[in-house]
Amino acid sequence: MEVLIYGSREIDILDVSISDILNVINKDFSLNYWSVLWIEAISKSNKFNILEIEENVNKKKNILNFNNKDLMIFNENISIYNELFLIGNYEKNYNPIHKTDADIFENNDIAIELIDNSFWVIKTKNIDLVNSLMELPRAKIE
Repeated sequence: MEVLIYGSREIDILDVSISDILNVINKDFSLNYWSVLWIEAISKSNKFNILEIEENVNKKKNILNFNNKDLMIFNENISIYNELFLIGNYEKNYNPIHKTDADIFENNDIAIELIDNSFWVIKTKNIDLVNSLMELPRAKIE
C-alpha cells in the first residue's frame, strides 16, 4: 500500500517532517534497520559534512545503514531535506541486489521517499503501519 502526504495548501510548504513520520512508526513498530539510498539535504552545521555524505550515497552508491537510534541522531543534524529515499526493515539491513524501485518496495518492510521537498511517498505491506501513518496531517492512501 502507498501513503501520500502533501503539504498544507494554505502555506504551500510541506509541514510533515521525517521526524514526524519516524515518531509515528517508532510509537508502535520496532523497525530497527534503516538504509539511506538517496539524500539531498542541508545540514545544521558546517561540522556535519552533508556534501560528502551526498557524494558517497548518491554518486558512489555507498548506502548509509543505521539502527533506529543512530538514524534519529543523524536526522538531528539535518536542517532541511530536499530529497530522501529511506528503507526500513524489522530484521535486516537493505540488500543492494534489488535494482528497481519495484524490487526495493517489494523486498523491504517500508520505503519512505521525499520528492522535491513537496510530498512524501510511503510504501509498506503492513496495514497496521498504514493505519498509523494515516494519523499524520493530509495523509491519504493511494
